[in-house]
Amino acid sequence: MRQSPGPGEFILKWRGDRLKVALKIAPARKGRAALRTDIGNAGVRRREIIAETEAGTTPLGKAWHDIALAETAPGCFEREIELDEVGVFSGKVCFFPEGSSVPEWPEGGNFRVKVESAETFRSNSVYTVFPRQFGSFREIVRRLPHIMDTMGFRILQTLPPFPVPTTYAVMGEYGCPFAATDFLSVDPAMAEFDGRTTPLDQFRELIGAGTIAGFPVLSRIMPGMSVLTLVPGGFAVYSFIMAFVHYMTEDKSKIRNSFGCSDCAMQDNCVDGSGCANKEVA
Repeated sequence: MRQSPGPGEFILKWRGDRLKVALKIAPARKGRAALRTDIGNAGVRRREIIAETEAGTTPLGKAWHDIALAETAPGCFEREIELDEVGVFSGKVCFFPEGSSVPEWPEGGNFRVKVESAETFRSNSVYTVFPRQFGSFREIVRRLPHIMDTMGFRILQTLPPFPVPTTYAVMGEYGCPFAATDFLSVDPAMAEFDGRTTPLDQFRELIGAGTIAGFPVLSRIMPGMSVLTLVPGGFAVYSFIMAFVHYMTEDKSKIRNSFGCSDCAMQDNCVDGSGCANKEVA
């Protein structure tokens, strides 16, 4: 039994591309083949992440579903999948022998496909902003015409906007943007005094200004340099990060973190599936 893409393979695609999935059974047998995947259900996965963060609801993996493959020759099955959502998705092909409801799986893990926005396919130039050097989020907004028009950059990336320790801490010295103390708020020192808006509102203003001007805004998040990898429950911290990104903007395709997981399925979202010897697919 041979699958394409291969088990464990990681593929980079762009929105609008097609992914060809195939399975070859040797010797040929009667039956049907299907791709078990979360491709096409990014919104379902995102809602599960938010529900887990806000209400403690256990994710049920409802994004996973089967897509039938067509038999093109005896023992050969294939299908082209349209990739119309940005995100990181997983999948694996299985075979159901005629008269059986128990799937047979190729050896190995799920393949993964990262789907990037078509806007980032080429001609990318990224300007990385350290908000503290500009003084405030609003000062960055005021300088956007110079950054994007005069200098010619088309993507704006901010270093982590979260609050940082006021004293030396295990995660880094004061001033290090990666030494986050709260993943659900932004550093108040980066806001201008305004009785009508909060620091988070002013960070949203920056994202909104970029969206209106027609260029993506990326927010740099480095869980590897935070408590995500230092303490138990790091996955929950990651879920908080996803919720933070969700609340930043309604147009979630315009903001993504270093994992490329904004508005998409998460990379490690598999749960044990019926009949799966490898426990890799849902």
